[in-house]
Amino acid sequence: MFEPAIAPSASLLGLLQRGRGDGTLHALAAERADALAALEECVTSDPRRDWQVENRSLYYARLYMELEAPLQGLEEHLLQVEDMLDEDECRTGLALAVLGRLAGYGRRDALLLLRRYAAVREAYEPRPWHLWAQTHPRVAAATEQAPFDLWQRQLDRAAAAPAWSTPAVLAWADEPGPAPQDVFERRVAAAARCLAAVVVPTDRPLLLETAASAQDGARCAALRHLTDHDDEQAPDLVELAAVDASHRISAFALGTLARMRGARITERARSWAADPEGGPLADAAARLLAAAGQPADGPLVVAALRRGIFADGVDAEGLTVLVEGVGRMAAVAGVTVLRHIYAETSSSQLRGCAARSLAATDSCFPTGAAVECLWDCEESTRELAARHVLTKGDGKVLDRLRRLAADPGEEAEVHAAVRGRLSSG
Repeated sequence: MFEPAIAPSASLLGLLQRGRGDGTLHALAAERADALAALEECVTSDPRRDWQVENRSLYYARLYMELEAPLQGLEEHLLQVEDMLDEDECRTGLALAVLGRLAGYGRRDALLLLRRYAAVREAYEPRPWHLWAQTHPRVAAATEQAPFDLWQRQLDRAAAAPAWSTPAVLAWADEPGPAPQDVFERRVAAAARCLAAVVVPTDRPLLLETAASAQDGARCAALRHLTDHDDEQAPDLVELAAVDASHRISAFALGTLARMRGARITERARSWAADPEGGPLADAAARLLAAAGQPADGPLVVAALRRGIFADGVDAEGLTVLVEGVGRMAAVAGVTVLRHIYAETSSSQLRGCAARSLAATDSCFPTGAAVECLWDCEESTRELAARHVLTKGDGKVLDRLRRLAADPGEEAEVHAAVRGRLSSG
């Protein structure tokens, strides 16, 4: 996955890259030249770790409007010769999306620049085209054709199917030999689905033996089938596989554990998560408890969250489910670590998760982070803030709510939350 260079969270650039509400507030208070430079750097060098789930276009477009920022930098970025050589769509996707938002706000210079550059098919971030499609039939037809093209390409892929018996399916799971992890996991998942259709009760000894000691593909497929059907031996087999010398088997077992549910596996997960030494099995067990445990499991989840941040930082994989678990369990012991994640993470999605958990655990949230969240880049975070922020005695909050209510570019869910707060006084 693309890893952008993110500035420190205390800097103007770092705040804007993260899409934090304080980024907008600091930019409006900073020297205009500094604010424009930081804003242009964000839009021309996409700071998102995952553009498919993180929003920035409306956030940056609003700041362009607030600063009355010129588009010369975006024009130079889009039309330079490098664009003819660099086929990486992330180079221009965010800039085009911001221009689309600005065009929606009535910036004619943005509309003209988009017309000079536009190409519909395979667009990196297609929102501008979807906005145009509402009023331009030719654009609508082109955007409808693009998903059909992708679907047709997927249908053209040929694939062999396994024979219709448990031994044959297990053998098929091992056929390809060495393969990338994602390809391996897809084949195992397909084999497990086949097993669900062909396994009979007399196959259980074969499945148990295979899940304990077979080759990678067959072993993982059998393990997946047994865990999906809550076999009484599944916890022991998962524990055995989780410490296997094969990284492929151990990684699959840990991923499977996090998806398991039921009283049997939850009880075992508590003992694994309580291991004072921690480790991959303890962390995977904590993720299971975060999703399916009881409030009493909160300390185990908080401990795992702290371990994860200490070992790999605030953008480590697997933190989201732990952050959500802290909020679901109302584990107030996790407030400090949630505040740290909120301030430091470069992922606006994870920050939004931290904000939701703070709303459930931190008594200071309505007068603290909720105020900043009204300017956040994520729609769901702004909606959360609108529902929780304390409005009495704070003119800045009321002014922001009124601005959001009147903003034609704002999302419907945020409009509903904001107008509900304004109408209730």
